[in-house]
Amino acid sequence: LKATELVYKQGMLVTVKGVTIGGQATDNGYYYFKLGELESYIRISSSVCPLNADDTAAFKTLHAEKKGFTADVTGVICLYNGAFYLTPVTLDTAISNISLPERTDAEKIALELEALKVVDSISKATDIELPLAGTSYTDVVLSWKTDNECAVVEGNKLTISLPEEESTIKVTVTATLNDATASKDFEIVVKGASKQLYITNPVSDVAEGTAYKFGLVQVTLGKTLYLTGEVSGRYLVTTEYLEDAIDVYAEKVEGGYKFYILVDGAKQYITVYFNESNQVSVKYDAAGTSVYAYNAEVNAWVTNLDGTDYYLGTYNNFNTVSASKTSYINADNTGVSQFPANVYELKTAELVPETTSDVAEGTAYKFGLVQVTLGKTLYL
Repeated sequence: LKATELVYKQGMLVTVKGVTIGGQATDNGYYYFKLGELESYIRISSSVCPLNADDTAAFKTLHAEKKGFTADVTGVICLYNGAFYLTPVTLDTAISNISLPERTDAEKIALELEALKVVDSISKATDIELPLAGTSYTDVVLSWKTDNECAVVEGNKLTISLPEEESTIKVTVTATLNDATASKDFEIVVKGASKQLYITNPVSDVAEGTAYKFGLVQVTLGKTLYLTGEVSGRYLVTTEYLEDAIDVYAEKVEGGYKFYILVDGAKQYITVYFNESNQVSVKYDAAGTSVYAYNAEVNAWVTNLDGTDYYLGTYNNFNTVSASKTSYINADNTGVSQFPANVYELKTAELVPETTSDVAEGTAYKFGLVQVTLGKTLYL
């Protein structure tokens, strides 16, 4: 693959016809396709991709929905470490001439089962909508069952209640088409109702070697959001679930602290920088050029970039973490729709598993509320 005559084809715009759309490795931005037994991918890169944010999202959805379909793929040939791939040029041409190939009943079932995904862990009582038919081959009939009384299937809904202690439930889907049938098992870890994770008050005096959570209360969305360790464009990705939040550590340096996560044991620092379009952006990198100090005047961790102070957080109804000027916020953060991120310690506490509207005499209850603005559950 490193032969000169192939390497010189880099940068050419090509169409590969009649490929089969494959799976996704979203962490690396790989969107696979196959031609016979040969596999390559379309790359969606955070640093080099002609598609804008809306088209990128539409492409990812299209690729996921058309897994197993036959199509033509078009892009610029790129080469990395002996592997060729395509960089898309436009949304309309990236995947085109899409058609559903003829397959045997068993092949249709195999394709539908491979495409199915079920959440692998939950920490609160949850209803999950289950498909009852195939996505690509809609004549494939799906039926579901579980092996645990805390998970009940009724029609197209899986209702999971929290057991007293953590449990692993098995959910089985069976796909049927005419005389062909096959099954697939999923495992869901269900957190116990006896304990839950929660965050303490924000920490303004961090210590090296302590694992923290970095997050914010997004009042507009009514959620507390935490860093996941992923990047989307020039923003940091968040989650509302503590069990999915990545640990963040502090490293004391001159002038304050650097904040970092661990990726395969290596430090990746939370860094504010100007991207190639001169936009203020935030990323994880090994260099770690951003030094943060707690600023009591705005109640946020602040870093200076090119003479201007920035805080990490979000605004309006966004659920990503970006870098914004501290002039947008004030100590009480009143009169603005800006939501600074902060550092939290993680604790474990007893949990009241479910609310109740049907009380009984002689039973001991807890009386409380979810205080969304503070990001806390409060009890009398």
